[in-house]
Amino acid sequence: MSGWLYLVLGVIGQISIWPISKWGLKQNGVESVLGFWNTLGMSIIACIILYVSDIDFLVPDLIVAGCIMSIVYSIGFLIIIMHCLKIGPSGLTITINNSAMVFGIIYSYVYLRPEVPGILVFIGIAGVLFAIALIGISKETDINKQFNYPRWYKLVIIGGLFSAVSFMTQAHVAYTYPGVLNTIIYNFWAQSLSSMILLTISLVRKNSIFRKREMMAGCSNAFLNLGSGVVGFLAIGIYGSAIVFPVTVCVPIIVMIFIGRFVYGEKLQKTSYVGAIVAIVSIFLLAIR
Repeated sequence: MSGWLYLVLGVIGQISIWPISKWGLKQNGVESVLGFWNTLGMSIIACIILYVSDIDFLVPDLIVAGCIMSIVYSIGFLIIIMHCLKIGPSGLTITINNSAMVFGIIYSYVYLRPEVPGILVFIGIAGVLFAIALIGISKETDINKQFNYPRWYKLVIIGGLFSAVSFMTQAHVAYTYPGVLNTIIYNFWAQSLSSMILLTISLVRKNSIFRKREMMAGCSNAFLNLGSGVVGFLAIGIYGSAIVFPVTVCVPIIVMIFIGRFVYGEKLQKTSYVGAIVAIVSIFLLAIR
């Protein structure tokens, strides 16, 4: 299969997750409950694949990587970043979270596959970060909303660092343990541990885990998340994190901007369109490098 097809399939999977999650969180949906069913579903699917393949899934490095990812996802993203969205500016929160991909790219160039990136890579990555910032800032339309900035600043930095570790872990696994089954093993450990953490959080908060919307959305996303994750890791092995991370992060944002406008009727500022154009040009520069 063509490497670009891996990338396209990964992006399609990531785009599909957003409207499903949006639907699942309607009517006071709970993020930790949706996340529990998502990660539980992924771990079950991964377990079945590994059992059928008759492969040893006790790979120490992948277990460690899975443990790290389970913590940064369940606590760093679903707890800290989601809380930042509630107490602070959503656009800037998403910008900081997504911009952390730079750490994964730097880690790849410095440690995993040492090389000096070309000028188009620098321009492309800078353009993607600028586009994410434009799109994020454009969402701050409610000037009357009061944010808890002192608390937000502290938490968003911590959440951003968790996100940086997430991108670095993904790059590490994709470079050092290539192949579909290795990615499945990694996901099995990551999602199994994540589901246990999220179940504990839901029970402590006294949230019922048997909520129809979250169950349906989470289980549906399990197939999309696992599938897009596998092809995304394969794409990293072929093209490197400097191309795959900006594409998989930025393209879904661009698509969701237009889905929000034409499907959900959300109002957009001009900076959103400018950000989308900058992102498209930047991704094109990365593609031709």
